[in-house]
Amino acid sequence: GSSGFLGNFFINRHKHDFLLIPTHNHNKIHTNSIFVDITSINSLEKIFQSSQPDLVLNFCSVYKNPEFCEQNKNLVMAVNGDSLKTISKLCNNFSSSLIHFSSDYVFDGINGNYLEDHPVNPINFFGKSKVVGEKHVEEFANDYCIIRTGMVYGTSPIKQTLPDWILNKIEKQQ
Repeated sequence: GSSGFLGNFFINRHKHDFLLIPTHNHNKIHTNSIFVDITSINSLEKIFQSSQPDLVLNFCSVYKNPEFCEQNKNLVMAVNGDSLKTISKLCNNFSSSLIHFSSDYVFDGINGNYLEDHPVNPINFFGKSKVVGEKHVEEFANDYCIIRTGMVYGTSPIKQTLPDWILNKIEKQQ
């Protein structure tokens, strides 16, 4: 997920610190990025086979805005949820550690200050898909860490970010 917001930032920040093998699906913004269809077992097997990773950082996620996720449930679940079963199993096969970036959208937002063992209760489809992904990681990966990020914001060279989307809705009085 090197063309996403977090992945792109990480690659730019650490490209000289580690041997990184960035991947992309739609937008190749790093010259050494390799195409991967995260919903395809064959595509994932090929990238694992060619890279033999010690550590997998999964920045892949589908989230353009809440409306997009509700209207594209199959895609959102395939990427955010179902793909983590395959990725977790491949990490085991290649003795790779997995760091999976999830979201605080797995919670309903009522209480706040959540602990990692707080029960999840997503209120939208994006959150539900992230819960499925987390459950696959917990069930199938041997060596993993799940990071639940809060709202990540900033500018992106390739797409509208959530704050851009919110500002646009406010400007249109929606």
